[in-house]
Amino acid sequence: GVECLPLTPAALDSVDAQVAASLDRFFNDDKAWRRVLKEIDVASCLQTLDHAMLSSKKAQQFKVQVPKPYPGVQYRKSKCLEDRYPRYAKHGSVVTGSIEDDGER
Repeated sequence: GVECLPLTPAALDSVDAQVAASLDRFFNDDKAWRRVLKEIDVASCLQTLDHAMLSSKKAQQFKVQVPKPYPGVQYRKSKCLEDRYPRYAKHGSVVTGSIEDDGER
Protein backbone atom coordinates (compact mmCIF):
# COMPACT_ATOMS: atom_id res chain seq x y z
CA GLY A 1 0.00 0.00 0.00
CA VAL A 2 0.88 3.64 -0.01
CA GLU A 3 2.30 5.10 3.17
CA CYS A 4 0.80 8.46 4.10
CA LEU A 5 3.09 10.91 5.83
CA PRO A 6 1.74 13.50 8.25
CA LEU A 7 1.10 16.91 6.70
CA THR A 8 3.55 18.98 8.67
CA PRO A 9 4.34 22.57 7.73
CA ALA A 10 7.74 21.39 6.46
CA ALA A 11 6.11 18.69 4.30
CA LEU A 12 3.64 21.22 2.86
CA ASP A 13 6.50 23.65 2.14
CA SER A 14 8.34 20.85 0.35
CA VAL A 15 5.27 20.03 -1.76
CA ASP A 16 4.77 23.73 -2.54
CA ALA A 17 8.41 24.02 -3.63
CA GLN A 18 8.12 20.94 -5.87
CA VAL A 19 4.91 22.21 -7.48
CA ALA A 20 6.43 25.68 -8.00
CA ALA A 21 9.54 24.16 -9.58
CA SER A 22 7.41 21.98 -11.89
CA LEU A 23 5.28 24.96 -12.92
CA ASP A 24 8.39 27.06 -13.56
CA ARG A 25 9.85 24.30 -15.76
CA PHE A 26 6.58 23.98 -17.64
CA PHE A 27 6.05 27.70 -18.19
CA ASN A 28 9.66 28.13 -19.35
CA ASP A 29 9.45 25.20 -21.80
CA ASP A 30 8.74 26.47 -25.34
CA LYS A 31 8.07 22.94 -26.58
CA ALA A 32 5.39 22.46 -23.91
CA TRP A 33 3.76 25.75 -24.90
CA ARG A 34 3.67 24.69 -28.55
CA ARG A 35 1.90 21.48 -27.46
CA VAL A 36 -0.59 23.54 -25.41
CA LEU A 37 -1.31 25.83 -28.37
CA LYS A 38 -1.75 22.80 -30.64
CA GLU A 39 -4.20 21.23 -28.17
CA ILE A 40 -6.15 24.48 -27.97
CA ASP A 41 -6.34 24.60 -31.77
CA VAL A 42 -7.48 20.97 -31.88
CA ALA A 43 -10.07 21.54 -29.15
CA SER A 44 -11.35 24.60 -30.99
CA CYS A 45 -11.65 22.63 -34.23
CA LEU A 46 -13.44 19.79 -32.44
CA GLN A 47 -15.81 22.25 -30.77
CA THR A 48 -16.58 23.85 -34.15
CA LEU A 49 -17.11 20.41 -35.69
CA ASP A 50 -19.31 19.35 -32.77
CA HIS A 51 -21.40 22.53 -33.12
CA ALA A 52 -21.81 21.97 -36.85
CA MET A 53 -22.86 18.38 -36.27
CA LEU A 54 -25.33 19.36 -33.55
CA SER A 55 -26.99 21.85 -35.87
CA SER A 56 -27.36 19.12 -38.51
CA LYS A 57 -30.62 17.16 -38.51
CA LYS A 58 -28.65 13.90 -38.72
CA ALA A 59 -26.58 14.47 -35.56
CA GLN A 60 -26.96 11.71 -32.98
CA GLN A 61 -25.22 10.63 -29.80
CA PHE A 62 -23.42 7.32 -29.63
CA LYS A 63 -22.00 5.48 -26.61
CA VAL A 64 -18.53 4.06 -27.27
CA GLN A 65 -18.44 0.33 -26.50
CA VAL A 66 -15.35 -1.72 -27.29
CA PRO A 67 -14.18 -5.16 -26.15
CA LYS A 68 -11.36 -5.54 -23.63
CA PRO A 69 -8.42 -4.75 -23.78
CA TYR A 70 -9.13 -1.83 -26.16
CA PRO A 71 -9.28 1.60 -24.45
CA GLY A 72 -11.67 3.15 -26.99
CA VAL A 73 -12.14 4.10 -30.62
CA GLN A 74 -9.51 6.15 -32.42
CA TYR A 75 -10.72 9.21 -34.30
CA ARG A 76 -10.06 9.49 -38.04
CA LYS A 77 -9.62 12.66 -40.10
CA SER A 78 -11.59 11.05 -42.93
CA LYS A 79 -13.26 7.74 -43.77
CA CYS A 80 -9.84 6.30 -44.65
CA LEU A 81 -8.73 3.93 -41.86
CA GLU A 82 -5.09 5.01 -42.31
CA ASP A 83 -5.98 8.70 -41.76
CA ARG A 84 -5.61 8.49 -37.97
CA TYR A 85 -6.09 11.38 -35.58
CA PRO A 86 -3.88 11.17 -32.44
CA ARG A 87 -6.84 11.05 -30.02
CA TYR A 88 -9.54 8.55 -29.21
CA ALA A 89 -12.99 8.34 -27.64
CA LYS A 90 -12.72 6.36 -24.40
CA HIS A 91 -14.83 3.26 -23.76
CA GLY A 92 -18.09 4.33 -22.14
CA SER A 93 -17.92 7.93 -23.38
CA VAL A 94 -20.69 9.52 -25.43
CA VAL A 95 -19.80 11.13 -28.77
CA THR A 96 -21.88 13.17 -31.20
CA GLY A 97 -21.89 12.37 -34.88
CA SER A 98 -23.91 11.32 -37.85
CA ILE A 99 -24.17 8.12 -39.84
CA GLU A 100 -23.16 8.55 -43.45
CA ASP A 101 -23.77 6.25 -46.39
CA ASP A 102 -26.06 4.04 -44.25
CA GLY A 103 -23.09 3.21 -42.01
CA GLU A 104 -21.00 1.82 -44.87
CA ARG A 105 -17.50 2.98 -45.76
